Amino acid sequence: MQDTAEELLLGREHHVASHDVLALARTSGRSAYDCEFIVTARHLNVKLVTSDRLLFASFPDDAVALTVFGSDVADV
Repeated sequence: MQDTAEELLLGREHHVASHDVLALARTSGRSAYDCEFIVTARHLNVKLVTSDRLLFASFPDDAVALTVFGSDVADV
């Protein structure tokens, strides 16, 4: 299963600049781990869908709650 998952994701990795992640972590007070997801979403010009309440509260322009996203999809 792990090999299949890795094959499916091969070539779909996204690398972001560490200095962007660390700068956002410094200014937001969030962890570099969290900021890596936000920077990636910004780089891809998409919203990050998350169930982490603090993450979407900290970055309302960049993240959306899974429950909100799920209800928007159901309406389509």
